[in-house]
Amino acid sequence: MKSKLGIGILLLAAVFLIFLALNLIPVKYEIDRSVQGQKWEFDRPEICEEVTIAIQGEYVKYFLHFFHNDYFEGRIMLSGYDFTQSEDSFLYRVNFASRHYNMGTLAYGSSRGANFPVIGMIFQRTPLEEGVILLNESPERGENQQVISFPCQNRKEAAALADQLLPDGFVYQ
Repeated sequence: MKSKLGIGILLLAAVFLIFLALNLIPVKYEIDRSVQGQKWEFDRPEICEEVTIAIQGEYVKYFLHFFHNDYFEGRIMLSGYDFTQSEDSFLYRVNFASRHYNMGTLAYGSSRGANFPVIGMIFQRTPLEEGVILLNESPERGENQQVISFPCQNRKEAAALADQLLPDGFVYQ
C-alpha cells in the first residue's frame, strides 16, 4: 500500500514539474529577416501597394500560457514609416496574448523621450512568420481600414492571410 502511495506521489510530482516547465521555460527564436508584404484597404480592391517589413530581434514562446504570454523584443521596420527605421526609435516590447489570436500592439518610442503614434494591432503566426497589421491611421477619418499583410505578393494573398489570422467574426472598420 505504501509503495503505491509513493508511486502516486512521484507521478503527481512529475506531472506538476512538467506543467511548471511548460509554463516557465521558453523557446527563444532569433529573427533577422526582411519580407515583402502588401498595404491594402478593405472594400477597395484597387488600393494595394508593396511594402517591405524588416524584423530583427528575439521572439520568446511559452508552450503554456498560465504565467506568461509570448513576446517579441527588437525592431519591426516598415517601409513608408520612417520613424520605424530611425536609429533613434525603438519598438516597445510586443506581448502576444495567445488567448486573443496572437495579437499585440505596435507602439514606438524614441531614445530622446518622444513617443511616436501607435501604428496599430498586429495579428501573427508564431514566430512572426506571417502577420496582419491593422493600421491606426484611417478609421478616425471614416475611411476604409488600412492593412499590411506579410508575406504576400498581391492583394488576393493579402486578403486571404487576413481571413486566416484575424479572429472569427472580426468586423472590419
